[in-house]
Amino acid sequence: MTTKTCFYDLIVIGAGPGGYTLAINSAKLNKKVLLIEEQQVGGTCLNRGCIPTKALLHSAKLMASLIQGTLFGITSTEVELDLEQVYRQKEQVVSSLREGLEKLIDSKKIEVLYGKAKVLDSQIVEVNNQVVTGEIVVLATGCTPHIPSKFEQVAHQILTSDQVLLHADSIKEILIVGGGVIGIEMAFFYQNIGCQVTIMEQENRLLSNFDREISQNLSLILKKLGVSIRTEYSIQSIEKEGEGFLVEYETPKSVSGETSKQVMRIETIFFATGRKANTAELFGEKYAHLCGKFIPVTEDFQTEIPGVYAIGDVVLNNQQFAHKAMMDAKILCNQLFREGWKKDEVKQNIFVPSCVYIQPEIAMVGLQESEAKAEFEHIKIVKQVMHQLGKQKIVNGERSFLKLFVDTDQMILVGAVLMCEQACELISYLTLAIQEKIPISRLASIIYPHPTFSEALGECFDQIQEDRSYGL
Repeated sequence: MTTKTCFYDLIVIGAGPGGYTLAINSAKLNKKVLLIEEQQVGGTCLNRGCIPTKALLHSAKLMASLIQGTLFGITSTEVELDLEQVYRQKEQVVSSLREGLEKLIDSKKIEVLYGKAKVLDSQIVEVNNQVVTGEIVVLATGCTPHIPSKFEQVAHQILTSDQVLLHADSIKEILIVGGGVIGIEMAFFYQNIGCQVTIMEQENRLLSNFDREISQNLSLILKKLGVSIRTEYSIQSIEKEGEGFLVEYETPKSVSGETSKQVMRIETIFFATGRKANTAELFGEKYAHLCGKFIPVTEDFQTEIPGVYAIGDVVLNNQQFAHKAMMDAKILCNQLFREGWKKDEVKQNIFVPSCVYIQPEIAMVGLQESEAKAEFEHIKIVKQVMHQLGKQKIVNGERSFLKLFVDTDQMILVGAVLMCEQACELISYLTLAIQEKIPISRLASIIYPHPTFSEALGECFDQIQEDRSYGL
């Protein structure tokens, strides 16, 4: 093993959103940067996550729109799905973005080394049987799909997001295990392209981390599409049977507290039950106890290894969003390389929006209802149902609503929940309002163009102002 003679200001392990953002921003500050990546630049988000998922969902949305086209005066004798073309288009989007990212990285004179990295000690990293050294080392290795160990015998035959997003397999029926964001998005994709979907979730509702009303509305919309939903069901075993699987599961408790075990036969199984840290074999002998685990860090992203930091999905208890990893990267870059920069002078990324890109879209930011009531003495909940909104009527949108949580002592917004068209675009505006504590009076004074979905926000702010004037 040889030691690479070049010494870097910064070594970044992982070229996903957090890693490449940190590398690019640091290079702009004239730092000598080495970016180590095991697979492809862009990481999970670009290659096996956010981008390909949304590309597939867009195709599914178009398919559903064409089928319903007669309502809008568009008649087609036959609508056919070319799944191979759907995936070719998805791959074209991914490839184009990846090539653009590669050119940007190259233009910043960032050295890229492909291979599996191992952190041996502070400033010392092994990759491709050679050792490289750097003043600062940052872990941005992200996470990977997780299948529970009790199903390891059939794990290689069960789909995860990695396989689903890479291969255009024609599937007639699928069991999606897990009712979180990934499971719900893929349920919409498969159901809208003609596959029969069953969702099995251990919790008592889908999207259990979201507002309860979101879960209720989501279930109604999914059932309308034909999705079978089974909450509080627990899978006991999975066996391969011919071309499909035999699944034994436990039903919810009855009134008497009893459960029963039943079996189902299914063609395809997709697991969306969480993700695990991509840290297997990431550390040498000295820090081997960190392998396979999410990495604990201080508020300044420092790991237990001096001079080694971690950002993004690989961090213990961090929110697993590409946009959160990118914000981590920007803050860490400033912290490390901008002289005189003070963290307190920058708004902290406490308010991280969560989005689900289905139809209608779901987004939330800030405190949820129970959290807002616990933290503030006087909370007003303002709800707007969208069915009478002009733009909603024009697009013939699904059941939609938004809820805002307002601290009436300060008259500021502290949380927002949206389930409506373009929710994932509107949420940035509300994130700003919450983060900057913009008074409701100022939010109400904005002219919201007509007809738009944003008008619903204007109506909410007007209602708050009106109720205030009447002492409600």
